[in-house]
Amino acid sequence: MRYVYDFDHAHRRAPRDLKDLLGGKGANLAEMTSVLGLPVPPGITITTAAHGSTTARCPMGSWRRSRRHVADWSARCASG
Repeated sequence: MRYVYDFDHAHRRAPRDLKDLLGGKGANLAEMTSVLGLPVPPGITITTAAHGSTTARCPMGSWRRSRRHVADWSARCASG
């Protein structure tokens, strides 16, 4: 299961329809970036599933992928 998405990730469905996955703010930021083309600084959304897993044990691979996304996001911010 994927726990982190970039704001500009190309989802198969419209981001506004993914509030259960991305949360309200995440869905709106994805909509503004990928559909409306508004200038939004690079960023990531941690999914609602990841948020729910903080009370349970999150698989180590998910944390590694999350750290990779944060590193990529940091590099994009530094270069922009």
